[in-house]
Amino acid sequence: MAYLIARTIETQRNGEPSKQQAVEQFINGPEPDLTGKVSYVASNRHEGYTNSKAYNKAMKLMRGKLGWPEYDDAFVKAHFVKKPAAVEDLNATQKSSSKAVA
Repeated sequence: MAYLIARTIETQRNGEPSKQQAVEQFINGPEPDLTGKVSYVASNRHEGYTNSKAYNKAMKLMRGKLGWPEYDDAFVKAHFVKKPAAVEDLNATQKSSSKAVA
């Protein structure tokens, strides 16, 4: 789920207008049936119950309609994970030191 949210945000921020429009249409379209045809009791307790197979099928359908690949760590790291400045400084120092030794 987090991956699809990240892809959505990235597309809304940086995507081509046609891709942005496709995301908006998907978001505003009909909600998928996540019950998997299971009849849950109509109560507040059961309101958010989701069938995992139906959920996975809906997420695959979303990826397919929007042209997104399956989950990829590299995408998340490249777009949403930032190294603290201290780590970047350490990496730069280590690179400089290794060049001096060579």
